[in-house]
Amino acid sequence: MALWSVKEEEGYSVKYLLDWTNKRVKIKSYFATDYDALTKYLDVLAVENNLTKTILTAGEQDWQEFFVRGYWLEALHPTFFRGKAGFHVSKFYSRERRTPADWEKEEELLGVAKNSSREMSALNKDYKIRVALQSDVAGLAKLYSSVFVTYPTDVNDEGYLKEAMRKGAVFMVVTHKGQIISAASLDVDSETLSTELTDCVTSPEYRGQGLMAHLLYYLEKQAKEMGLITIYTIARAGSAGINTVFAKHGYNYYGRFINNCDICGNFEDMNLWSKTIN
Repeated sequence: MALWSVKEEEGYSVKYLLDWTNKRVKIKSYFATDYDALTKYLDVLAVENNLTKTILTAGEQDWQEFFVRGYWLEALHPTFFRGKAGFHVSKFYSRERRTPADWEKEEELLGVAKNSSREMSALNKDYKIRVALQSDVAGLAKLYSSVFVTYPTDVNDEGYLKEAMRKGAVFMVVTHKGQIISAASLDVDSETLSTELTDCVTSPEYRGQGLMAHLLYYLEKQAKEMGLITIYTIARAGSAGINTVFAKHGYNYYGRFINNCDICGNFEDMNLWSKTIN
């Protein structure tokens, strides 16, 4: 699991992660009266550790403090903080990291997703959907390992999956003849009353059957029952299928994170899709 560090100084405090997999400094939370001191410290963290991006979510009252200090506004999240807006801002430390691989193609795919049909296909009667248990971690790890060479989190590690479940992550799976063929999870943040729908995967031989749409439906129900306000996902901008799934189920597009995650050995741009559920 992620090992968060805390730095407290006069003028600011910050909880952060040195995310080696994705070569970025990821901010969990912060408080600042001296934004110069805070942003300079984050610069030092990134440069000294050879990381090329810093990412955080600011509030409506202070996102401009980061913007005027070199941060880019990558996405606007209308209900992220208990129903109030969050502003996803990032700073880049190399030209390569801040340059999208194929923005034009990603815009084209986004347009296709937004104009997709909203019909959901029926689930094959031989498939079953249920919440994953601790006993499923071996099957989950096997599925993730078969699809992703590298991934932003350690979902191919059984220990990671067990700890994530213990800490409240909800995994939903589709099974066929007892084998896990598709999965997705909720990464819940009780402080913001939001949850990220993440770790979406379907075994290649079962793709094209709308399995992720069914997982999405059941995970939404779980999130609503938990009293959460916002459910969102960060989807690979170069994947037509996953963006279409969210567009056709009432999620709205709110921005794109440039070269955000290392997936299968390369940095990829990620689209933010979000929906208010309570």
